[in-house]
Amino acid sequence: MPRLTRAQLLAEVEALRISLAKEEARRRRLERKLARELGRREHAGDAPAETQAYDDAVGEILRLITSSPGDAQLVCEAIARHARTLCQAASSAVVSFDGEWIRITAMDHLTPESEEAARRAYPLPPDRGSASGRAVLTRQVVHITDTRRDPEYDQGDMARAIGNRSIVSAPMLRRGEPVGCINVWRPEAGPFSDRQIALLVTFAEQAVIAIENARLFQELQARNAELTESLAQQTATGEILRVISGSPTQVQPVFDTITRNAVELCGAASSLLTTFDGELLHLAALSNVRPGVAESLRRVYPMRPGRGAGGARAILTRAVVHIPDLREDPEYALRDLVQALDFRSILAVPMLREGEPIGTINVHKVEPEPFPDSQIALLKTFADQAVIAIENVRLFKELDGRNRDLTVALEQQTATAEILRVISSSPTDVQPVFDTIVRSAVRLCDGLFSALFRFDGELIHHAAQHNYTPEALEAVHRAYPMRLTRALGSGRAILERAVVQIPDVELDPEHQHQALSRAIGFRSGLFVPMLREGAPIGVIMVARAEPGSFSDNEIGLLKTFADQAVIAIENVRLFKELQARTTELTRSVEQLTALGEVSRAVSSTLDVETVLDTIVSRASQLAGGASCSIYEYDEATQQFALRASHN
Repeated sequence: MPRLTRAQLLAEVEALRISLAKEEARRRRLERKLARELGRREHAGDAPAETQAYDDAVGEILRLITSSPGDAQLVCEAIARHARTLCQAASSAVVSFDGEWIRITAMDHLTPESEEAARRAYPLPPDRGSASGRAVLTRQVVHITDTRRDPEYDQGDMARAIGNRSIVSAPMLRRGEPVGCINVWRPEAGPFSDRQIALLVTFAEQAVIAIENARLFQELQARNAELTESLAQQTATGEILRVISGSPTQVQPVFDTITRNAVELCGAASSLLTTFDGELLHLAALSNVRPGVAESLRRVYPMRPGRGAGGARAILTRAVVHIPDLREDPEYALRDLVQALDFRSILAVPMLREGEPIGTINVHKVEPEPFPDSQIALLKTFADQAVIAIENVRLFKELDGRNRDLTVALEQQTATAEILRVISSSPTDVQPVFDTIVRSAVRLCDGLFSALFRFDGELIHHAAQHNYTPEALEAVHRAYPMRLTRALGSGRAILERAVVQIPDVELDPEHQHQALSRAIGFRSGLFVPMLREGAPIGVIMVARAEPGSFSDNEIGLLKTFADQAVIAIENVRLFKELQARTTELTRSVEQLTALGEVSRAVSSTLDVETVLDTIVSRASQLAGGASCSIYEYDEATQQFALRASHN
């Protein structure tokens, strides 16, 4: 039967309530009918004692119908008792008809032997050989005054065993269809009175009401139970979905919620959830397991897929494993664990992602009994939700990792662009570039501090730093400049012309400057050489306070920074060379221009003074002097005479 939705269940329950209300209205109509019958009997002058007995019987039956809506047996027993008494019969019985067989429901005032004989005769098919069968077939009251003279009656052996000579069978009709009969009989032949037969018909109507009430009540209870179970399952499913949405980076809260709800909704003694990594099952969550038993469980995990355990078998088969009694399963191998856990039945449902197992949900019961289909379906739903949770976390972490990678890449590109901007804006000064590089290196390589060193071919010079303490900076200034040596990471990188990584300076066999590294405060360092045409011209380093290695991404980033530092140094060198060359060319042009002016002055005039004035003017300009003078030496007088001056 397919599972109904909550709305469908509510609609069915409402329909059942309406049916019960209709039956209640029918009961009230019967009460009014009985009241009219009592009035008629009193008016007809029936004996007060008889009327009171009838009234008491009807009242008790109605009270039972009202107070025991789910128990038709009590009403049928009361009807059988009162029918026998009021009809002055020796014995009575109420039988039911299920559409195929007539069965005994209640008997009154039979000896043990008679009761045994009656039970041996039933169930009966509906035929004319018995009073009940004939009443069911005809849907009419059957009145046999002498069973021995009735040509169709063939229950002679039973009739003699129970003392049945005369009998009345009143059919119980529900919407015109027989659902049973009320029988009364006496050991002697003779008729029952019309009043007694009418009473039996009334009791039959009451029995129908009781049976219908019980059926509807039980149906309503079943539907209510189903609705309650469905609501509980939907509530659990909703709770799990809320935990999934509230824990996008963790599956453990989801696992814990699933195992707890599995215990509650499956009526289980305990529950566990495992994950499967492709080779081994790992215990991921437990619910309702005692600490000592939990320890026993943890000792058997991780385990390989196989047929020796419920969850391992579910992984192996990719199917639900249902073992109603573990003691009768020849393949189950964890006998000691079963004894420790004190359970006899197990249900294991695999968690499948695209058909591949990634874990199981297991529930256990103390008693050896099967799990119903509804609980198996519920556990499958939980398994699907667990897969969703695992997949969500995987995708979330994947996305988070991609976001982190993109963020790092963006930060690195931003830092690289910043360094390039500083290079372009500082064509004559490398220091701003060095300062930007070491600052970016600390931030992007998760470092404690960073430094940049220049190498002049003989000595290593400390050129830039970021995040040094004053004490560390003082120690560095005392140590540098320093000759090339493998005892320091910077020296090793220059000598090897390669990246040097020291995961722990305290354990590095070549590092001999522990006092310096301790003063600076680092345990691990990354050293990248700055190479120009293969020749080392410096080193960039990043250090951390704790031991450990740097990632390939961080090494690649520092290599980029080293290349940019080389570009900056080369740019400044080339820019200064260009400036010097330009200055030299400018002076040459100015000198040639001045010589040309002097030559033109000499060739254009015989006036010596004009030529001399031109010479002192151009000489002062080319020399950048404040003034210029020409003196002539007179050998005769051995004195200098001023011939020309400028400024």
